[in-house]
Amino acid sequence: MITRQKNIIISYIVLVAFFAVMLIMGSVCDLQAAMILYSPSAAALALTIAEMYIFFGGFVFFLGVLLRQAACCDADKRRKAVYCGICVYLEISTGTIGAGSLLHYDCIGALFPQQEFNFGMQLAFNFIVMMPLFILGCTVGSRKSDKTLCKRIIAMLAVMTVGFLLVQLIKTCADRPRYRLTLMGYDGIGFSPWYIPFENAAEYMSELGINSNEFCSFPSGHAFAAVMNILFFSAMKWVIPRLRGKEGLMTAVGIVIGFGVILSRMLLGAHYLSDVSAGALMGIAAMFVYNIIEKRIISDKISE
Repeated sequence: MITRQKNIIISYIVLVAFFAVMLIMGSVCDLQAAMILYSPSAAALALTIAEMYIFFGGFVFFLGVLLRQAACCDADKRRKAVYCGICVYLEISTGTIGAGSLLHYDCIGALFPQQEFNFGMQLAFNFIVMMPLFILGCTVGSRKSDKTLCKRIIAMLAVMTVGFLLVQLIKTCADRPRYRLTLMGYDGIGFSPWYIPFENAAEYMSELGINSNEFCSFPSGHAFAAVMNILFFSAMKWVIPRLRGKEGLMTAVGIVIGFGVILSRMLLGAHYLSDVSAGALMGIAAMFVYNIIEKRIISDKISE
């Protein structure tokens, strides 16, 4: 256990140092890096789509595991029904939000530029694409009540949710134009450093009909989600016995995919180097918070 904690701490230090350096570099040469890297491609778009599916898909998968646990807990029938109802509600709401993100013009919607995906289509997409993962989580989940497993999953999903909402809040405050927007030739919309909030974004949206998402460059939500996906990959061992002892491999897979996604966001002109660095740092901070909570959960279990 001590060796594992030591390795985790070392990993955090390395990742924080790396992305901190990238953030500093981005603060100095964001525009130059964007000009060099900007190269939209189908492969970069595919990585973005895959990353969002893993993030929201992983979320609803573990909600399915919680549903199994709720059905197996020692509570009375009424409380079981409430717990199960909460899990189903969270799947429908989170899954539909995830479907909306996947169908957004920044993901799958880019393949169908003339198609508008309304709420009904997002809901249907959730049932077709997300719900099977929810059912899968319910199927592979343990048939025995495991309070420690429930606490771990709830803590993980809660930390991810709070972190994701914080990223969105900072986006609305910064209003930083995406690099691809600055290339469209609008007067007054050019490169803006991440540390200086962009002014009059609401006016540009209103007068020019620009989507509000185009002023959400800093920080990168996809970079945050990419780091969170590393936690999802590592957490799979909780419910799939065959993956136990392969945490290093699963973490490595998550890291490789994560770096691929971070690069793809810059290739697509959706983010600057500082954007993805800040998003990744926020993801690392969320993972660190979860690690502290998990340590407390395990400690409580040992002391029982």
